[in-house]
Amino acid sequence: MREFTYRDLSRVEQIAIPSVLFAIRRLERKGIVRQKYILPRRRGVKIFELNEQNEVVQKLLELFRIVVRGGEEYEKCKGVV
Repeated sequence: MREFTYRDLSRVEQIAIPSVLFAIRRLERKGIVRQKYILPRRRGVKIFELNEQNEVVQKLLELFRIVVRGGEEYEKCKGVV
């Protein structure tokens, strides 16, 4: 998920919105997440995104790509053994 709201994370992770709010604020201060824009028609709903300029985010995305690619390679090799 590249863009998300407090409610999106609350639903997906089944965590109370106040907990999500607290976590997002901490991640914002560390530069990992940033506010992308506000939806004015939906009572100021804030849209957030990963800050791909952040070194930590870059490393996590790289790790995610390796894990996903590694998983695909594992599936290919299963039939060969």
